[in-house]
Amino acid sequence: MRIKKSELYFYELLRDFLYKHLVIQRKFTDATVKNYTDSMNQYRKYLREQKGIPFDKVGFHCFTKEMVYDFSIWLRDDQSKAINTINLRLSAIKAFLRYCSEEDVSLSELYLKVKSIHRFKGKADPKLEYLKPEQLETIFAWPDT
Repeated sequence: MRIKKSELYFYELLRDFLYKHLVIQRKFTDATVKNYTDSMNQYRKYLREQKGIPFDKVGFHCFTKEMVYDFSIWLRDDQSKAINTINLRLSAIKAFLRYCSEEDVSLSELYLKVKSIHRFKGKADPKLEYLKPEQLETIFAWPDT
């Protein structure tokens, strides 16, 4: 099987984004790079399972506004991902496409269209609840056993 030049170019830019741009130029932590890598892998899984696009056929044609938006909806509805996770995946894809548009001006239109997808909003459950002053007073008033 032979890989087309455009498909190879896509993977070259993806590699450079993850391992040169994020690590060397932006000096992101290993955890951040892992999150970006996980985001791209999750998108690749979505393309394979939901759109029937095999790994070796993924290219820039897979990054339309509609496909990226559908991916976000899939994460929310089918995968039951939290709003923060969806927005993280979306921002990783946008960052990758921005990098690509900076490297190749012909990819700018792709980036600008995907960039117009707004962050998802939803009810954020508080991670930590604090006691009210009255509750603290009640606790402190209990005898020390």
